[in-house]
Amino acid sequence: MMSLSKIRLGKAVKNQYQFKCRAYINLFNSLVLMQLIAVLFSLGGIGQGSRGSIDLNIHYYTTDYVIVFTIIWALILAIQMTSRDFREQILPFVTNHLSNNLSNVFFILTASIIGGTLAIMSRFLFQAIVRFAFNYDQIFGTGMTITFTELFMGIFATILYIFMFSSLGYLIGMLVQFNKVFIAIIPAFFVGLLFYFANAGGFAEDNFVYRLFIFYFQEKVFLMFFLKVLITSALLYVSSYLISSRLEVQ
Repeated sequence: MMSLSKIRLGKAVKNQYQFKCRAYINLFNSLVLMQLIAVLFSLGGIGQGSRGSIDLNIHYYTTDYVIVFTIIWALILAIQMTSRDFREQILPFVTNHLSNNLSNVFFILTASIIGGTLAIMSRFLFQAIVRFAFNYDQIFGTGMTITFTELFMGIFATILYIFMFSSLGYLIGMLVQFNKVFIAIIPAFFVGLLFYFANAGGFAEDNFVYRLFIFYFQEKVFLMFFLKVLITSALLYVSSYLISSRLEVQ
């Protein structure tokens, strides 16, 4: 006998989101592992220099590797969320492609918040390792005197970047689920972008890839940066939703 009761969209999204938080909790183990690997990579430094006749060696360190590894992890996670195995796990729930996609977006946002926060906070772990593992006379850096506002803005910006790249991964996953030919087309597209970047003069101002990088990564007004990332992510997720609606009838 079919039930005549209807469940509201908000309730359906909430139930699916809570289920995914419990079911996919082990995915965060790989996040911690990747960030620890990134910290080890970072211990090698990004360069060093010296100052004239003074016996002074300068080593440069950054936690950018941790952020990059976190973005890669989130992008892969978003692609996995679109797979058939992940979609079939919510079959016991009252659902449709709208509630499924919304719960996926909320889960990816949660993963972005956790990943972005851990990535920025890893600077303190990194700072402690550098301080006690290396016999340096002096350690200087922005992480030594960072204010709460700077820390919050750094975390928030990192979360936005992770969420935006996750939306790209989600779209890639949906395209692959829609047609397997995209398994070959998408890598070829990104390789083509690299060749275009190299042949168009690299960091030349008229290079489209370089201008795209400047557009997203060199914005000085935080509100404009927020709007750029939010609108881009929204467009990518809406595109993914439209593709997923086609999957329902395949």
